[in-house]
Amino acid sequence: MKIKKIIFVIVFLTSLSIFGLYALINQEKSNISYLEKRHLSYVETLSVNNWLTRKFQESIDSTITDNFWMRNDWLKYYNKTNMKLNSIGNKILFILFNSKSEQKFSIQKVNEKISFIKELSYLIRNPYIYDETVEKGIKSNIEKINFLHDKYENIEFYIYLPTMPHEANIFDFGTESADYLKLFYETKIPFKKLEIHNIYQLKEMYFKTDHHWTKFGAYRGYTDIIELLFDELENPRIPVNEEKFNDIDFYGSHSRDIAHSIELEGDSISKYVFDLPEYKLYINNVLTEEYGNYGDYVKGVVNNTKGFDHYNWMYQRREAEIIFDTDQKNLDNILVISDSMSNAIRDILASHFNQSIFVNLDKYERDIGDFQIEEYLNRRDIDKVLVMVSLGNYFPTGELKHLK
Repeated sequence: MKIKKIIFVIVFLTSLSIFGLYALINQEKSNISYLEKRHLSYVETLSVNNWLTRKFQESIDSTITDNFWMRNDWLKYYNKTNMKLNSIGNKILFILFNSKSEQKFSIQKVNEKISFIKELSYLIRNPYIYDETVEKGIKSNIEKINFLHDKYENIEFYIYLPTMPHEANIFDFGTESADYLKLFYETKIPFKKLEIHNIYQLKEMYFKTDHHWTKFGAYRGYTDIIELLFDELENPRIPVNEEKFNDIDFYGSHSRDIAHSIELEGDSISKYVFDLPEYKLYINNVLTEEYGNYGDYVKGVVNNTKGFDHYNWMYQRREAEIIFDTDQKNLDNILVISDSMSNAIRDILASHFNQSIFVNLDKYERDIGDFQIEEYLNRRDIDKVLVMVSLGNYFPTGELKHLK
């Protein structure tokens, strides 16, 4: 009996050593996991500093975890198994009411982030679970904006909330989202949110594999914002054309978050084209010729690897600071504090202003440093401020935590 145990331990330790050695040999600094939208870990350089701070030792652990044999296949199997188990114990029924009929859909929880609506072949983020700390965080961030509104009487402040599908009131997800959203109606600041009234609007305005909006959702958000900022005194621009890229299959953030473990048709990619005034574009103070990489799609020279992030590639990805200068001196200047939801509409929105400054607080904090908004407002000739981030970025861990 002892011999069997000894043999088992030897085989187990040998296998563990082989897989660990494979992971260390196989690791590359440039490795990117498109399934998880992140860089994989690699072993840090062995130095006195890295040893004393334990960066070297910790990097070995994370490298072995990130580069083990058949890792992507294991992720897929894990999510498939997890979904089946959750569909037994955590299957949620929700009812959608519309003018035609009552419809029922089942939601299967895939993992801690994402659920799957089988009848619609649609991926959606899991509903919020009420947390008193989260509510306090939202109130605190709203209060920061209220404080600025009161202090800078010569500047107009606005809040626009791009409602996410799992926050829409068409789902019987409980009252958490509705309770959080109610907090915004207590603010002194003009407020508007994207309204999603039924499942047809949801499918039209949001990708089924990604948390961002389609060209329809982006245009709806843009028209909402123009109405909010100008109180119907200015008309939104009308698209002059629509470009469709039928050879592109987009598998977005939701699909990546479950390691593409559910077989879905990719989202199609298309874009409204507008006749916009000429502008100079500065990204992090560097004069830039093109906003995003729309030209690559027109030329047909785009990476179509499954999991490639077409939303952030076609539309300019988040940067610390993006400035549009249309040289329309008779118009206002606007500061927009936004997350990636603004990617698809920055250039169209900027056409209504002289200068439009888009700041992403998370990128600003990482690439430049603290974003001191009062110093920024005092230094820039700002007429309007728009805060346009999703509800999750009002949470204590969200991007507005960087608003000083």
